[in-house]
Amino acid sequence: MKSNLFFIFIISFSLTIYSCKPTGPRQEVERLSKKIVEHTKILNKAIEDKKITEQEAVEIKTAIIDLQKAFIQFDKKYKNDPDAQEIIQIYFKDKEAELEKIYENYFTTLMEVYNCEGSEKVIF
Repeated sequence: MKSNLFFIFIISFSLTIYSCKPTGPRQEVERLSKKIVEHTKILNKAIEDKKITEQEAVEIKTAIIDLQKAFIQFDKKYKNDPDAQEIIQIYFKDKEAELEKIYENYFTTLMEVYNCEGSEKVIF
């Protein structure tokens, strides 16, 4: 009986974990967009006082590296998959205004880092 319960628990846990992971290009684009929004929040927090501290510089660098790695993995995964690229293009078209706003906010905020004291601590 205990082994049966354990087996059912493992299967349920595995299905729960699997169902929470991005499974396709659309979900991964959504995940990347969320990462960009989170990175924008980190940048906004850092530029509030127009000064970049050592800790903020580390947070920004870490977020940039994380974002770069995510985009590289995404590109490797889908660059040779025409079906996935079609799904991605449709998603971009459907969410164009929303995605444009996310990217515009991100890049505008990223450029504001250069106007802060201590911006030299952040290497892009």
